[in-house]
Amino acid sequence: MRRRSRTRKVEPQPQAKVVSLSASKGELLVFGAVAALACVAYLPALWNDFTNWDDNVNLTDNPYLIPLSWWGFCELWRGPYENLYVPLFYLSYYLDILISGGSPNPFVTHLINLLLHAAVSVLAAALLRKWWLRVDTALQTTGSPLSLSFFVAWLAGATVFAIHPIQTEVVAWATGRKDLVSAVLALLAWLCWTETTAPTVQRRFPLRAGAYTFFVAAMLAKPAAVALPLAMIASEWFAGENSPKRLLRKYVPWFAVAGAWVMATAGTQEVSREAQAVLLPWWGRPIVAADALLFYVRKIIFPVGLVASYGHTPLEASKNLMFWVSPAVVAVALILLWRKRSIWGWAAAIFVAFLSPVLGLIPFAYQRYSTVADRYAYLSMLGVGGVVSALFWRVTNRFPKHAATVHVGGAVVAAMMLALSFFQARVWRDSISLWEHNVRFAPRSAVAYANLAAAYALKNMNDEAVTANKRALELDPNQERAHSNLGLILAWRDETTAALQHLRRAIEIRPNFAAPYAHIGDCYVKQNRWQEAAEAYRQALERDPRNVKAIIGLSYCYFRRGRYAESEQKLQEGLLLRPNNPALWLSYGHLMSDTGRTQEALAIYRRVLELDPGNQDAARRIRALSANPPPATTPR
Repeated sequence: MRRRSRTRKVEPQPQAKVVSLSASKGELLVFGAVAALACVAYLPALWNDFTNWDDNVNLTDNPYLIPLSWWGFCELWRGPYENLYVPLFYLSYYLDILISGGSPNPFVTHLINLLLHAAVSVLAAALLRKWWLRVDTALQTTGSPLSLSFFVAWLAGATVFAIHPIQTEVVAWATGRKDLVSAVLALLAWLCWTETTAPTVQRRFPLRAGAYTFFVAAMLAKPAAVALPLAMIASEWFAGENSPKRLLRKYVPWFAVAGAWVMATAGTQEVSREAQAVLLPWWGRPIVAADALLFYVRKIIFPVGLVASYGHTPLEASKNLMFWVSPAVVAVALILLWRKRSIWGWAAAIFVAFLSPVLGLIPFAYQRYSTVADRYAYLSMLGVGGVVSALFWRVTNRFPKHAATVHVGGAVVAAMMLALSFFQARVWRDSISLWEHNVRFAPRSAVAYANLAAAYALKNMNDEAVTANKRALELDPNQERAHSNLGLILAWRDETTAALQHLRRAIEIRPNFAAPYAHIGDCYVKQNRWQEAAEAYRQALERDPRNVKAIIGLSYCYFRRGRYAESEQKLQEGLLLRPNNPALWLSYGHLMSDTGRTQEALAIYRRVLELDPGNQDAARRIRALSANPPPATTPR
């Protein structure tokens, strides 16, 4: 008996309600939202002070910037400063100093950093949209670039770039300006180059010239910008370019420029003997790179315990089993992503490309302290944004009935990231806050303890400073700054023998380190050993002619030995190098006062108060000299 076939009724699949926006209106809304979120997330940074994590070297005590001069401008272009040739980074501070009236103001510096990050976030959002549309085949076949779901997914990815807590270091740190300036220029270069392929563009030469110009400028702000061509060529490959030869021919000029830059600046950042001691042999470098990649992935997924210095050196990392497993994990992941051209492969390629200069495949100086740092992942977060946008769009289109739930969940995650970034920005409010947080979450970082000790010493918290220095030396017996700082504090306590031991050890570790020589001079001054003190100060000045402590100390030695003209000459030479340094002017005022030149002393003390209105010593001297002017006779 034939069975009657039954026709099964097929229920139509629910489709997402397509709400369209005009391209210009949608882009404006996304760009505006991204810029606003980027500012709100790191708003507390506006009230942060400068820290002792290179802010003093790069800005507040940079002789080429303070005061502004044509001489300083030319010197920044002439050669490297502090082992880096990044003149555009330093010149970006000109704006801060001009707005602040001649001397750095932390509020102004952090405000400019915040605005630069907002600009980078908008540029990153623009690039994310362009390459997501070109790379994601699922979006090309089933999505509309004008649908509301597209704009929401795009905003989700751009928001991750703008407010993820791992971005805090670059924004909240004054020296993070280097990454911000370089990122603005690198992304402008990429955008200009991308526009040259647009069918509507008729004059391509200006865009190409602009792209190359921005690229070179980006490297002048931070050398790691050499990775940009890797990100660009990977993007075109994942967008469907099938001819490797054509791709290579197209990008030969880019790699030629990057290679020339690497060759020209290769000698500026020397890997010190101390850094070499924590490196692995050449065969271990790929393992170091794989371990660093997994470290960044963990910090992006779980952004807690973010610090300035992780102490994650190759030697320290190799003590963990995961270090040796990481190459296999990374290799499998990259092979799976590379085999099929997709948005996931593009995102991974962008992530790796921007990190490639600082993964440890080529040793670099900072590896002495850590291979990894939050700031290194700044532009790599563009790849993470691509993953979030694609994932967000797929989920909302696959489950349209739950789109509202997905949107609410996304908003909750964004709010959590914003809150974490908001509080992380406050960690950078001053040196003590920064390093106390650091040693709490990265207790194996010797440099964190050394910098914490230096911050304590400036606040006259000498017991705490001694404890922190000793902990730094337990972690790294060759931490020359800890030896130098501990020697200084022991000298203050009149423990001269112990002080000299630590200071001489600092010199053994780093013979070109000027600070311990100056501190040794201070020890000899306490013992009235003027000739030996003068020799120590000369040694310091041979290594750093701008060392204020050594200039003042040598001038004082000349004074105590009755060589008044040489004492004055040394201070004048120092003021030529540091014309806005209050300590040098104050010492010059003391010399004038002690040699009976009262009117000159009064004028100099008034100059000190112009530079440092809160200087009590200068104010007291002015009152004393005005009330009882000494006779201009034999020097005392």
